[in-house]
Order: sequence, then C-alpha cells, then structure tokens
Amino acid sequence: MKMMRSNRVAGFTLLPVILIMSLIAAIAFSMNRDNAMNTAMISTQTDIARARYAAEAGLQAVNYAVQNIGCDDMINIYPIQMSAISDADFNGASYSAFGNTLFTPPTTLTSVGTYNSTSVTLTRNNIVTYEPGVQTYTLQPGTALGMDTVLDINKPNSSFGDEGKMKMITGIQESLLQFDLSSFPAGSRAVPWYDTVNAILQPGADFGMYEQANLFLNSQNLSIHPLTHSWIEGTKSNNADGASWGTYDGMNAWPAPNSSFEPTPVVTAPFTATIGWNYWDITGIANRWLSGLYPNHGMRLQLPDATMADVDFTSSDHGTASLHPKIDFSYLLPCGETPPGSGGPGSTTLTLSPNKDASIGKGGADLNYGRSPDMHIKGPGDDWRTVLEFDLGAIPNGTLLQSATLRLFVSGIANPTGGVKDITAHQVTQTWTEGTRVGAGGGNADGTTWDFRRGKSGPKWTTPGATHNTATIALATEESSGISPPPGSFTSGWLTWDITAQSQEWVDGLFNNRGLLLKMNNQETISLDSRENTSGNNPQLVIIY
Repeated sequence: MKMMRSNRVAGFTLLPVILIMSLIAAIAFSMNRDNAMNTAMISTQTDIARARYAAEAGLQAVNYAVQNIGCDDMINIYPIQMSAISDADFNGASYSAFGNTLFTPPTTLTSVGTYNSTSVTLTRNNIVTYEPGVQTYTLQPGTALGMDTVLDINKPNSSFGDEGKMKMITGIQESLLQFDLSSFPAGSRAVPWYDTVNAILQPGADFGMYEQANLFLNSQNLSIHPLTHSWIEGTKSNNADGASWGTYDGMNAWPAPNSSFEPTPVVTAPFTATIGWNYWDITGIANRWLSGLYPNHGMRLQLPDATMADVDFTSSDHGTASLHPKIDFSYLLPCGETPPGSGGPGSTTLTLSPNKDASIGKGGADLNYGRSPDMHIKGPGDDWRTVLEFDLGAIPNGTLLQSATLRLFVSGIANPTGGVKDITAHQVTQTWTEGTRVGAGGGNADGTTWDFRRGKSGPKWTTPGATHNTATIALATEESSGISPPPGSFTSGWLTWDITAQSQEWVDGLFNNRGLLLKMNNQETISLDSRENTSGNNPQLVIIY
C-alpha cells in the first residue's frame, strides 16, 4: 500500500515538472525566434535608414548641380539635370539623382538611394531655382501704400494712421507697421551677404526707421513682434476709424492680450539716441512672410526697457518720402521672374502730360489762356486759379494704383508775402475746353474762362471760377524738402500733390474725370509752367501701379 501510494505521489510530482519544462522550451523557442526576427528587422531598418541617408545626399547633390546651371537655357529658363548625378560608394551605399521640370517650372528632384538590396526613392517637388547673384531692392512705400500707426494706452479709442510720425513711449505708446510683399515673385528669398568693405555680414532684410526726435540720453532696445491679426491703418481721429489700443479697425476689439501678436519678439536690438537712421535685421520673419509660411500682418514695435523713453520715428505719411520706413532687401530671384521695379515689386510707372490746362482769372472773367506758357494761382480778391486734366485711359480697368503724384514747376512768385503756401487741389465736376488763346476775350475766347466753361459762346460754370468739390483732395508739398505746405522761403522749384485716392476713383469709374482745380488763400501770385511751355518743366502726373 505504501509502495502504491509512493508511486502515485511520484507520478503527480513528475507531471508538473514536465509541463514546466515544456513551457520553458516553448518560451525559449519563441524567444529565439523573436530574437532572430528582431535581428532581421533591425538589419532591414538599418538598410532602409542608410539607403534613405544616401537618397537625401543625392537630393542635395542634384539641387547643388541645378542651382549652378543658371537660368539662361534658351529652351527652358528653369534649369534641369536630366543626366543622373550618382555616387556608387557613398559610405557603402549609393545614390543616383536627377532634376526635371518637364518644361513646367518649378523643378522636381528625384533621388534613389541604395544599400545592400534595399532602395529608397525620394522626390522633392516645387524646388525653386535662382538667377545667379544676389539682387537688391529697397521697399519704401509712400503715403498711399504705407501702413503704419500708433497705439496709445491712454487714448484707447483714437487712431493715428495719417500722422507724419510714429511716437513711442515706454509702456504707453507702441507702433504698428506692415510692408506689402505680395508682388515679390513667388520663391524669392532674402539672404545675408558679406560686406567686404566693412568686413561684416549684412542682413538679407534690413528694416530701417528714421529717428527724428528723442527724450532719452542712452541707447534703447526696440522689440519687434510679428502680428497675428489683421488691422486697418485709419486716420487721425478721436473716434477711431482704424487700429487703436482697443480695436484693430475702430470697431472690433483686438483678441485677448498678447494673442494679436507673438509674445516673444523675433528681434530685440538697440538703437542709438541720435537723429538719423536705425536698422534692425528682420531676415528671418521676412522669409517666413515671403514663403507664405506665416501670414504677413506686419509688426508691433515696443520699447521693452524699464527706463522711460520717448522717441519719434518718421512714418510713411511724413512729407519727406526719402525718410519713410523701409526694408533694404538682398534676395535671390527665381529663374524667369522679373525683379521689383523702380516703383515697387512688379510695378509699372506711367508719366502722363496733361491733355489740357489753363489759368482762369476773376479780373478777366471772359479771358481765355488755353495756349499760355504760364499758369497762375493767387488768393481771394484778384483770384487766379489753374485747371488741368490728365487722360487715364491707358491704365487697365480694375488696376490698383500704388501712387499718383501731380508735379508742377513753379517758375517764380510775384509779390511774395513770406507766408506758407496753402495750395489745395480739388475735383472739377463739369466738362470744360482748354481753348487756344493767350488772354483773348470777347468772342475770341474759345475755351475756359472764369465764367465760361467752353468759351464766351458756350455754357457757364455753375459756380464762377470752375465748379468743383470744396473738399480738398491734396495739399501742395515742396518736393525738395518734403515740407507741406511749402514754406514762405519757397520761391521756385517743383511742387507735388498726392492725388492717389482721387485717381483711383477715376480709374474705377466712381467719378467722371473732369480734371483738377488748384487754388490758394495767399495773396502772392505763383507762376507755373504749362504744357505749352518750352522749358521742359511741364506738368506731370506720375502714376505707379
């Protein structure tokens, strides 16, 4: 009985041992199999990684080759690299790469990397190739296109979009600026360049502002934050019609604090406490705008230092165009593209002569001066006014004008008073004829006079002295100094009027183009060269679009 019990006990003891040993064997087999599989997978991954590494090297090699071909291929201005560039022993791997546009730019690059029996193919589309050399261009918009204003925490409902300066005070006033980069050719890229004269690396996008006044003695820092929300410039008004501290358009509030601009500045750099130009390197953010990777809503400028500072920079509304904010670009131009023109990226400059001009005088109500080489302007009393008209038919319908500047040459001033010259431009609202006389009156007046629109036998002006809108379109500016209105010391030279808004309305067909009227409140007599004058200083309307 004991033996049988003993055998029974022994039998029950052996079964668990056998089961455990079988399980261990199964686990061991499984582990060996997994280890073998893992080893194979790791080996495959290594092959793929090394093949991909070689393929990426091939992309770099063919891109280098394509960029060095240049853009003067007579068949296709975008270079191609049809023959493969290869390396049979790239650290044990190999690659073969080529570029092809299929005659439709931009370039497509393809590279095949191989290691052992594993191959990886990489393709890169929309590769931009560039003209040789670095291009340069200064973007410095005028009053019509310039976007800049001031935000004042103490005046949260006020706009300052048309002021000639951007005042900044630590913790109180900040500035907004935006440059329109949309006309730069797609793929343009700002690149730093080495200045051998000064032995320094110059920025690809150098942002400049002219400091015209300050109330601090030491240098200060300026912080530049990219804006993340659109805004409207507006004008100077106690009731904001544009961006203010509280709103982005005069009506709608900015998003929560710090959500309308990047809280971390892209640039924080010092500027000096002296009158003149200061520059900041904005190459990084400019390239993000140019590539479309970041929406271009402009910049918010702050004085971050704790020390109180008060500084004035000129704005795009300042009377001197050469002192407007600007960006000096050094950039790569994509193959086949046109570089920015003299008036701005992709712009056309059209200089027009008037199709008719004349003076009209109150003292000679029926005298026509349509062929006179001179035109005159004088204030109330013995009034003289000038009317002129430009044909804008050469500008395509729907064109957005960048600027329209009226230029007139002052040949002399009789009986100068020494006062400022408030010469205003107005929209003429009735048709008129230039005429062919030089002071002839009576029945010989065949063109506009003070009383008549089309000569003595024609209809009269509804309002003597040329029917016009009383609202001022523009005020004269001394071209050489940018001072508006021209100072008492001005005696001769070019005067300008910014009539962009009015010209745009004419181009858009919102108003009939009946021309412009110029008048003045000053009692001195200003003489202007007319279109008949042989001096070469004839009237001009310079339009950029």
